[in-house]
Amino acid sequence: MRRNKLLGDWAVEKMGVNGVAVEACTEEGIASDFDEPSEDDVLRKYYGDLEANGVDIGEHLTRREFCKFLKGARDQLSE
Repeated sequence: MRRNKLLGDWAVEKMGVNGVAVEACTEEGIASDFDEPSEDDVLRKYYGDLEANGVDIGEHLTRREFCKFLKGARDQLSE
């Protein structure tokens, strides 16, 4: 969940989303993790949002950020 929140924060910043929409977007991303047993549902959610909002960031970069935020979430939990 922490990883998804971090990825969501990154995605909304890239999309220029602000206000109440930020929380709604990140909550949808967290909830999307329950769609499938893998992480692909979360990646599809945020990559789709970025693409739909005209943000030209490739799927590869989105996955790279996802992995970075997974490490960051693990580091936060081990502190």
